[in-house]
Amino acid sequence: MKISDYLQFEYDCRDTQELLTLLIVCPQELTIDERTEVSKHLSRCSGCRDDYESMKLISDMLIANRDYLLKSGVFNDVQADDSSVEMSYEESMQMRFQARLARVSTRRKRRERRERIAKIKRFAKPVSAVAACIITVLGIYLAASHLTPNKDNAPTIAAIPNDTPVKIELLTASAPKIIPAGQPIIAASNLKTLRINNNRRMTLNLGTELSIVPHNLGCVVKLDKGEIYTEVEHDGKPFIVETTHGWV
Repeated sequence: MKISDYLQFEYDCRDTQELLTLLIVCPQELTIDERTEVSKHLSRCSGCRDDYESMKLISDMLIANRDYLLKSGVFNDVQADDSSVEMSYEESMQMRFQARLARVSTRRKRRERRERIAKIKRFAKPVSAVAACIITVLGIYLAASHLTPNKDNAPTIAAIPNDTPVKIELLTASAPKIIPAGQPIIAASNLKTLRINNNRRMTLNLGTELSIVPHNLGCVVKLDKGEIYTEVEHDGKPFIVETTHGWV
């Protein structure tokens, strides 16, 4: 990978901030490409431009007062480099080149990682939207198919064979009267109250005709005509009312 390949990326604030000090103090340490990209960023970013101008002002003030600061002893604690080995010009240039290469490589890897994350996010948004639409449509379809039975293609619920009996009691003033499953029950001149499987109560209005058959540990009330009022506890066993128009 060539260093010049990095030119396809534009410097952001973080990249520029890393190079501001070198740009002010040692601009020769930057490559031509780095100086060009930093200058482009400063021309369009007011925040980084203000930071650069502040740092440049401080640097210029220190340089202008360098002699005074040296005489005042501000830098007396600075120790000179007493290294006994002096690098050659070629070694110094090689170290500078390696430092530039490391900076460019680090920023390129970080930018490539940001680009990959951005691509994943751009791809994830439409996928999430499509998945949400599919789940919504599927939920609506399942709800509609559950609430709207197809009576033309499926047999009536009462026709489903079941061996579990259903207990039907007609509540009277004296004692409950057992009514066989499937027997027609008619409320002609007075209201009638039924108790089904010991925990369901149903009141028949005048002119009501129905029959009750077992179904899957519960029962099906085949309402031929009239009105009923029911009190049903939730116990996992079905309690279905079937009419000529549908069932619930």
